[in-house]
Amino acid sequence: SWRGTLVAAIAMPATIISTFVLLEQFGFTLNVMTLLALGVTVGILVTNTIVVLENIYRYLDMGYSPEEAAEEGTAEIGIAVAASALTNIVVFSPIAFMEGIIGQFFYAFGLTVVFATISSLLISFILPPLLGARILRRNETERSRETWLRPIWDRWDRGYNGLRDSYRTGLGWALDRPRNGWSVIGAVVLFFGGAMGVSTQFVGGEFLPQTDEGIIQIELELPTDVSLDRAERSVMRAEELLADLDNVESILATVAGGTGFMAAAANRAEILVTLTDDRDRTTQEMMAEVRPLMAQAPDADVTVQLGGGGGGPQAGADILVQVTGPADDLEEVTEQITDWVREVSGLTDVRNTIELARPEFVFRPDRPTMGDLGLTLGEVGNLVRAAVEGEVAGVYREAGDEIDIRVRFPEAERRRTDQFDNLQVPVEGGRVPLASLGSLELEETVPAIRRENRQRAYDVEVDIATGNLTERVADVEERLSQESLPPGYEWQIGGEFEDFEDALGEILRALLLVGIVVNNAILILDYAGQLRAKGQSAVEALLEAGPVRLRPIVMSNVAIAVVLLPQALGTGAGAAFRVPMAVVTIGGAAVAAVFTLFLIPVIYLKVETLTEWARARTAGIRARISGEEEDELASASSP
Repeated sequence: SWRGTLVAAIAMPATIISTFVLLEQFGFTLNVMTLLALGVTVGILVTNTIVVLENIYRYLDMGYSPEEAAEEGTAEIGIAVAASALTNIVVFSPIAFMEGIIGQFFYAFGLTVVFATISSLLISFILPPLLGARILRRNETERSRETWLRPIWDRWDRGYNGLRDSYRTGLGWALDRPRNGWSVIGAVVLFFGGAMGVSTQFVGGEFLPQTDEGIIQIELELPTDVSLDRAERSVMRAEELLADLDNVESILATVAGGTGFMAAAANRAEILVTLTDDRDRTTQEMMAEVRPLMAQAPDADVTVQLGGGGGGPQAGADILVQVTGPADDLEEVTEQITDWVREVSGLTDVRNTIELARPEFVFRPDRPTMGDLGLTLGEVGNLVRAAVEGEVAGVYREAGDEIDIRVRFPEAERRRTDQFDNLQVPVEGGRVPLASLGSLELEETVPAIRRENRQRAYDVEVDIATGNLTERVADVEERLSQESLPPGYEWQIGGEFEDFEDALGEILRALLLVGIVVNNAILILDYAGQLRAKGQSAVEALLEAGPVRLRPIVMSNVAIAVVLLPQALGTGAGAAFRVPMAVVTIGGAAVAAVFTLFLIPVIYLKVETLTEWARARTAGIRARISGEEEDELASASSP
């Protein structure tokens, strides 16, 4: 009826607003993770209200007054609803406090789910009984049918009654004989084993879903001795190639970006290609078209990867192979592993982090001489840096634009050590040449040295062209396991795959605390326990509790599916995060309903039968012991 719909419609925003209050108290904001948590828990929010409201309706249809129905219906179902809510809290609380990068992602997510569940529990115990007692009527279901929609309601009831009768028949068969119950358990075990096999063989894995933000990041690395002007010409050539592509909105190129300590080398450049929103191809498809174009860039190692909203790569390389060992042959071993990985199909942009030595000026000061002249190393260093990098001496303005005027040695002179030898350094009373203060030499040095566990390390970075993370990692491991490395050298898979394994292990440990069927199972078992307390047998209680609780279980699972359906369709920004969560939740709710309606009653009956047998066995042992003691007393008292 519209009255019950009104109650649920009021409870829903009240629950969300209450959740916002808790989010504000903990300093959370509305971001991707909190909104994702709210989207996933929307079904949970409405489920508690539906369960309480449905039980109030049941008492109204039994002839109770609205006040009595609100009180009795809520009291009867209260423990079951509270237990269901607590199970969600138990599941998601550990997720919020996981360690590492996973904890950073799921802290706000897990606590938002907990806050929403607490708010839903409190609201379901307050608003449905309060509003139900005021606006619902005795025999509400029958009275609400007296409308022009009655033919539709009659057909709906006939369909539901047929489902309930079929369920009662099937449940009666499952509980009729022990072997029937074992058949149900065996069927579930086979289904579970088959599902695990299918997931292992056909369902891949990744740490985070790749979001299509319409940004392609292209990195170019030129020879180390390349000039800035030559690097700029190479980038301009790449821009010309990209400009002919369709679906391109803008191109932003940076050569040797950054300043000071953050300045990049002159042989490195980055191009960000932003695609149009109305493009007819995905970013991955556009990347496949960009790669052969960038292969035309002369003398450049090119890497093409998904770009993130912040202008950087979305998640770095898809697969990372870490190579460690002695520094003597580490570069050679890393290059060999890189070649082996290139042989694996389905991969692209295979590269390593070995960087060629770069030329740089090294000044070795004569400290006593500098001390006698009153010079510090910082003063001399700043002078040499000004000669190489230059100093801004002024600003040139034209047509509203401002261009820095930088004074430094010409490029040809910056490569000659003898030119720097004659660089005049001001001192007290005059100037002295730089050569008198120390030696200046042009040397080649490694840009950076990385160590892992006290050993030199390089990385082989790989992007995935086809397939998924777990499939391609398995292929890489299989290929590398066919080769042997020199003593002291080893490789291991890291990067996103390592994060994926950590996430999978932590989440599975959290979910093992409670089965996915527990929320619906509590509804049946709680009512069956109440019937057992009134003197019914286990079979009688289950045969009554199952069909009675069928309606709220069906309504709850349908509500979850309907609420999450828009998210599962994958429309709007951030759909890559919402779709997997929504699909898994809908599928899990459907499977949980089947498990609840048949498997849980069977297991409950098996446990009750075993408990009764154990009690009878214990009583028999006690009686036997008591009889033996009486016989001993009788024998002792006889003359």
